[in-house]
Amino acid sequence: EAGAAMTIRMDEGAAELLPALDQWELDGQGRSFCAVSAQTLEALCGALEAADIPFQRPEQPWSETCRVILAE
Repeated sequence: EAGAAMTIRMDEGAAELLPALDQWELDGQGRSFCAVSAQTLEALCGALEAADIPFQRPEQPWSETCRVILAE
């Protein structure tokens, strides 16, 4: 089970850090998600902040495996 989870809208900066969408899975609520390392999640947060894209940073500490959920 993934530890930290954050919901994002896919943009160019985020897409570069995450797996291709065809590698994402569906959760029990029908949302697309992917598992990433804590390091990737930290890089993703930095990229979103740098691009002034609003998001909610998951509370730390993060486990080694984190979940990124695609916003509808």
